[in-house]
Amino acid sequence: QDCITQGFDGVILDPVDPAGVVPACKKIMEAGIPLATFSSDLPKENEADRTFCVTADDYQAGVIAGQEFLEAFPNGGSIVEVGGFAGYDAQIKRHNGFRDTIEGSNLVVLDFQTCPTGWDANEAMDQMQNFIVKYGDKIQGVYCHWDGGLTGCFQAMKAANMDPIPLYTLGIDGNQDGFNNVRSGLQDISLMQNFDLMTNVCLELMVKVLNGETVPSSTMPPWELITLETIDNYNAPEW
Repeated sequence: QDCITQGFDGVILDPVDPAGVVPACKKIMEAGIPLATFSSDLPKENEADRTFCVTADDYQAGVIAGQEFLEAFPNGGSIVEVGGFAGYDAQIKRHNGFRDTIEGSNLVVLDFQTCPTGWDANEAMDQMQNFIVKYGDKIQGVYCHWDGGLTGCFQAMKAANMDPIPLYTLGIDGNQDGFNNVRSGLQDISLMQNFDLMTNVCLELMVKVLNGETVPSSTMPPWELITLETIDNYNAPEW
């Protein structure tokens, strides 16, 4: 309402609760103000309630994760998958992209569990503890849907006296946890949502809209692979 009252020409919104902000988005659009969502998009049925979105392709993140695991285990291997917040759009897409990519290969997923109450590192730690008890040294790698969760997995590994960590590990987001874990050698890969790039793209598209140009409904900048070899090419994230 403040944006409408103050007469802003455009609004860029990073929705923490994409479904919850829909009523506000409707009001902005009804007032004739272009609205962009950034990082997270509105539910699919509400795409008409924003002008455009710049976000990450979570399905593609799963695809890239699958490709990296296939490359790491060319002769086959056994891994576990620690999922994110159960039922959350990113969790579903990061899982489906991964499974579709490794389907028909000799990479075996011993087990897969999501976290029931949130993107909670403690829940990821509990899942990993259960996997270690159940599968022991059959586990050769861990695919975790988010870097904070993988940090919880590392705590479980250390508690099980896995030191140094012998497993191939990949997490998604490229946040502080991911950067710290990669730099310390704990984590092999973090797939980074490059928010520097996303914000620039979002602002460029908003300028085009304000100039009367038509822009794509959805734009998804590419994921970046953060490894020990590439980490110094990127700004350390603040989140």
